[in-house]
This record gives sequence, C-alpha cells and structure tokens, in this order.
Amino acid sequence: MRVAFIGTSHVHTPDYLAVCHDLPWVETVGIACVDEKTRRHLPHSPPEFDRHQDLPPHDIAVVLTDIRSHDDVCAQLTAPAVFVEKPLALNGTPASSIAQSLKLAGTRADLGFFLRHSTAFKTLAEASQDANLGDIRFAHLAFAHPGLLDGWLQRWPAHLSQDRMGGGAFADLAVHLIDAARVILGPITATSCDLDRTHSASGACEKGFDTQGQATLVSDHGALIHVWASAAAPRVMLSMHLVCEHGEVRLEGGRVLRRHREKEETVLHDGPMPTPADGFRASLVALRDGKAPILDIDDAVRASRLMENILAKSDAPSIG
Repeated sequence: MRVAFIGTSHVHTPDYLAVCHDLPWVETVGIACVDEKTRRHLPHSPPEFDRHQDLPPHDIAVVLTDIRSHDDVCAQLTAPAVFVEKPLALNGTPASSIAQSLKLAGTRADLGFFLRHSTAFKTLAEASQDANLGDIRFAHLAFAHPGLLDGWLQRWPAHLSQDRMGGGAFADLAVHLIDAARVILGPITATSCDLDRTHSASGACEKGFDTQGQATLVSDHGALIHVWASAAAPRVMLSMHLVCEHGEVRLEGGRVLRRHREKEETVLHDGPMPTPADGFRASLVALRDGKAPILDIDDAVRASRLMENILAKSDAPSIG
C-alpha cells in the first residue's frame, strides 16, 4: 500500500509516520506541504514535495494540513482513498461540501475519530445496550492530556490557533467524546458550554484560545450528558461513565467495567488506552482488507455541526 502525506500541521503527524514505518506492507512515497516549524519533529521523514500535486502515485492520501485548508486540498485529491484528520472543516457548511465532493468522486474517506476503532469503546457501547441495565440517564465523558503543561503542544503552532484548527483545546479533544456520545445515545442537542481561556490571558497561547472546557447536552431520549476536555491536565486520561436505571458502565483508560444494582463490578475488557495512532493503523488495515471505513463521512459532518453548536453556547470570557 502506497501512502502519501499532505501537510504536517497536525500534532499526530509523527505518530502516523511512525505507524507507516512500522507496517511492512506500507510504503510512504512522499510528504508535501511541510510546515517549516514542525519539520524537525518528524521521524522517518519521506521525500518532500512542495505541492501535493507533485506526489508520486499513491493509494491513500493522509491530509494533515490546517483545518481551514481541507476544502481546497480535498477538492484536488486524486488518490482512491483519503484519511483526513478531524475535524473535517472549520464548521458544518464546508464540512458538508467536502463530504459531498468526496462522495461524488467515489473517494473512500476515513477520519481521525480514533475511539471508534477501539475494542474498549466498542465493549462500552455494547454493554450500554444491556436491557438489564435499563435506559441511560446520565453520561459523563472526559478526555485530557498535559500538552500545554509539558510544552509539547506548543511545538505544533496550528493547535494554538482557532483560525487554523477550528477551535481551542476543548474542541480538539471534546469532538472525540461528542462522536462517542452520538454512537451510544443517538441524536443529542447542546444546552451549554463554558471555556477556560486563562492561559491565553497570561500569554501562553494565542488570544482567545481555550485550554479546557465543559459542555452539557441532552439526548433525544432525555439522557443528560456532561463533557469535559483539557490540554492542561496532570496526565493523559480518558473516562466515560454511563449511569443507567439499574446499573452503570464505565470506561477508564482501556478498562471497561459494568455494575448491576448493588452487585460487584464485572470487568468486561482490560487493555491499553485507545490512541490516535491505533485508530490510524486500524484505518489502514481496514483499507487493506477491503472493510468499511471506521467512520462514515456523514457522521463526521454531524460531529462538526454539533461542535459548532456547542461552541456557540459559550459567551463567558473564562471559567478560570
């Protein structure tokens, strides 16, 4: 399988290059539109090209440019398959346009919503449908990392710019949780959003950039949903807690537990925490094996529109 990279603005560029390097059946034929500020952070860097139109023939294009340029880049792709880092666009309107153009061209499209590939998340989603637990009444979903505290996020300037990536740290992380909530709970509606912009006020980030935030939503079936995401946490953490009528299901890292009423918890799955690199690897494997993409592109459009609606609910300057 021949893979070409377009852009290096996204923080997961080194992870995805490493995945391709480690898979013996993948050949990385080139990388185009390299961001000068990120070049030194790239491992196993393939031959570079100024324009993506000059890349050698390839089976899949991996789009890691600024989100604001996705529509222009995707409109000119010639590969039969594409992997686009999330979100698909800055808002729902260009996201719909990109999705439509890719579908009309017959391009197979997958996106970087890495939770969907994970055995841990699939186990959680399946367990949440257990009739013995009853309907889900409340969901708390959290995703965080110490990127700003440890300094590695600052090495990828695009991620500290709302104009380049479509939002701050909250949007970047929470969109995974929003997609996960939709998988489990179906259609959901945003009711509130609070963003913490104290780091931007201190000069650590671009003005107006949020480093963490929280949002509340409600499902069409009346379940209350709380989402929290942060790029200034003490450690990497991923958790989902679903409270049902007669029990609960939890994901902590890569471990899934279920409790029915007052009984002891049952471990349904115990493995590593899902990672974006694993999601990218799963996407390549699915393409090789002729399986469906991890994420339907229309779901990516819905995630973009929902995140747009969530951010529109925030009007306070800070919660810090």
